[in-house]
Amino acid sequence: MDTKYFGDSLIYRQRSVLLLELCIKIAVEIRNADLLKKIIEATTMFKIGCPVVDKEKCEWFQGVLKKSYGSDNAVPKLNILEKSIVTAGEEEVATDDLLTMSLKIDRPHAESVVQYKIAQCQKTGMDPRLALQGYREVWWIIVTSVQEGSKVANENFVGATPMIVINPAQKECTFPMKFKAPSTPGKYSYKITIKALEYLGADQNFDIDVNVLDKMSITNEDIEEEDDKKEK
Repeated sequence: MDTKYFGDSLIYRQRSVLLLELCIKIAVEIRNADLLKKIIEATTMFKIGCPVVDKEKCEWFQGVLKKSYGSDNAVPKLNILEKSIVTAGEEEVATDDLLTMSLKIDRPHAESVVQYKIAQCQKTGMDPRLALQGYREVWWIIVTSVQEGSKVANENFVGATPMIVINPAQKECTFPMKFKAPSTPGKYSYKITIKALEYLGADQNFDIDVNVLDKMSITNEDIEEEDDKKEK
């Protein structure tokens, strides 16, 4: 066995992953959602060693996981239990508000992953605690928005950040993300894309609709209500 070849190959893979992750950072900085999604997908393909991502490859990858983990629930995915975009402490969302998107997430594969990791450690005599300490599961949350009735076809980049799971036993979690509300009032559809960095076929998309009111009109209404209370 040529140990130098495998050693050089490992170094190449590590450097390539670092370069791809740097490209992800650049895509976020230039606020290009489409480019970001493509680079994340390319990173996943490189890590797995898959030349294309299609239905056949996703089914193959998920089949491998089911066989390895011994459970249909072993396929990594995120179930969104609750989702919201609000202005903290307010009943309404107004222009230029600081918004908080909150996602309550369930990881149905948590138990299967832990059982598999422990079984692998028992076979090799490794301390399971050491193996689980190095666990890292990355999901990118990408948010764009489009205004109802807008003539602009492109979606507006809102933000993107990774959700990193380091405890494989964690079943549920709440993911918060803050961003600024649009300066123009109207009805907006926030489009959320979740992309896995290590898994095929685990991506998902969903919308959260928000009615953004004009901050000035709300302020004037509040002043009028205060004046009415004083007169009474």
